[in-house]
Amino acid sequence: IAPRRVLESNFLKQKALREANADKKPSAEEEDARAAAADAEEMDGYKERRVHAWVMVLAGKRLLEQSLFIEPSTGACFPLDESPYYGIEAVWNASNYWVNMQGSHVPPSKLQFDLTKKLKWEYVLYDATMHSIDEAEEEEGGVVSGAATEVNAESGAKSRDIEENAVEKVQLDMPPSWVDRLHIDRDRFQARCPSGNKTTAFRRAELKQFAPYSREDGMVMRMCLYKDDELTELSETRETFAHRKDKLVSRVCVMDEGSKREFFDPGRPRGLKEFFEVEGKRREFHYYSSARLDGLVARTEEFGVKTIHTYEGSRDTLILRSAHYLPASDGGDKGGESGYRKLMERYKRTPEIDAEKDVAKRTFDVVNSIIKVRYHYGTDRVTASWRTYSKGGHTVVQVDPFSRPPTDAVMLEEYQRLQIAERECINQIREADRQAKEMLAQRADEEAVIAEAMAEAAQDMGEQSWAQPVARAHLQVSVYDTARSKLATQSDDTEEAERSQVPHDYLTPFLPRQMSKDDPPLSREEALKARDACLKSLKDRLVERANIVQSRLDEENAALSKRQATFQRNRDHMEASDEAEYERYCQEAMFRIQILEQRLDRHTDLSLHKYAEMDTRLRADPRLSALSATAN
Repeated sequence: IAPRRVLESNFLKQKALREANADKKPSAEEEDARAAAADAEEMDGYKERRVHAWVMVLAGKRLLEQSLFIEPSTGACFPLDESPYYGIEAVWNASNYWVNMQGSHVPPSKLQFDLTKKLKWEYVLYDATMHSIDEAEEEEGGVVSGAATEVNAESGAKSRDIEENAVEKVQLDMPPSWVDRLHIDRDRFQARCPSGNKTTAFRRAELKQFAPYSREDGMVMRMCLYKDDELTELSETRETFAHRKDKLVSRVCVMDEGSKREFFDPGRPRGLKEFFEVEGKRREFHYYSSARLDGLVARTEEFGVKTIHTYEGSRDTLILRSAHYLPASDGGDKGGESGYRKLMERYKRTPEIDAEKDVAKRTFDVVNSIIKVRYHYGTDRVTASWRTYSKGGHTVVQVDPFSRPPTDAVMLEEYQRLQIAERECINQIREADRQAKEMLAQRADEEAVIAEAMAEAAQDMGEQSWAQPVARAHLQVSVYDTARSKLATQSDDTEEAERSQVPHDYLTPFLPRQMSKDDPPLSREEALKARDACLKSLKDRLVERANIVQSRLDEENAALSKRQATFQRNRDHMEASDEAEYERYCQEAMFRIQILEQRLDRHTDLSLHKYAEMDTRLRADPRLSALSATAN
């Protein structure tokens, strides 16, 4: 039996430690530091002339044994006898204001903080619920109170006369203000400061606040953390944004780790929720699973090592897919698009399916051409069934001794399905890699455009431009903000009119800039880039269409071959109706294959013609006249 645990109070331990430190004599270095601080204080020309406000918490409530001073700028706590303050002029809370009548130069350790004593603290606003002690009681120490009690006991009539003739206390309210009523318009009130931004310095930290819609990037707060008190060595930045069209909410950058973490609101394309990156090491994407059809929750990349996709599992039984890459020296690359070493898929349990047939994990060993399938654990089982498939042979391990082992034909059929699943897994991983690259490129373009807009706004900004409603191109405006909403609508109409004036044709997406009819032609380098990009786009589209037709043709040939192999195995036991159905299927399949082959041949001929026609059209385009001029 384990020994009984002895319960100890951390509060009592800290209290005993404070008492021990109080009894401990200071060292010589501490004495020298205190002497130096005292000399510097005596030489201070503004000693006892600075006015400051801090927080005082009185003992008695909140389980406090002694009263404390809390410095709001640093958060440090000081007892009354150790506070660095010279005196107190007044104290206040949410209900009243008390003036110190004991002297503003009396140290806080010698003051009495009983706010109900009028000789010590004079209140400004009368409070009927406040219990005050009479001044005579303070001066006579209770003698007058005793005499008054004796007199009242001897004569009740006199007491009643005194009560009737007593002067009723008048409740005093604050006098009305002598200045006009203050009026602050909405834009200035939202700014929270005269210039639209405010900087607050803390110990090893700096907080910058910005008015809404005052910046092109939508930043409303920026917290900078430093390693030193001089605020020269930056350690971490925390930025908060509002009203961004790209749904960016906050960004945290840690300089020592080289990491960046961004958070997004719902509504961004592909459901991006959070993005985290450690430069050169790791990258993570987190998604809103309800906004994606595939149920993807997270994507984790370790550069050159592996990529892991985590799924929600509500739309499909798949919950995880990973790809491990070969080292760079063995044919892999840093990005991991090629050189797969191992692929793995995990599936959740489906209660309706027998555990012997419910796949839990599939591993595709690409290097050794081995496929391993592990099934879920059955009820009251500590081991699970598994199978191994390879060109050299198959291995089957079944936990249930009464289950029938699969035949060779079934194993061969299963092996073919797993090979198709392996190719599908590779395609899914490559598609996810492509989407991740597109998202990274989109984020880079968004930040570059915003940075350019910030630079232009810094040049054009006037002294009071922050106080006027401005429609920012990269920020969303609420319909309830009528001033900015009108400006945003007008800006959108203007941009639409400008876009309608610029001609849009086949070459516009590949031009380095928008061009009108009166613009001069492109330079030779720009013309070469535009022509190559246009031809590459056409070629990619034609190849993609050819691949689609070819994949359909391969599927039809594979299905026909599979049906023929099944017919050859079972033809001795087939009936006449099955043979008739097989012949009809073969005729239809051959017809589809013939049509697909004709479409593929026709597409190949048309592709060559379209490519040559586009090349001729580009050479004759006046915007690319630099190409023909150089050739001549």
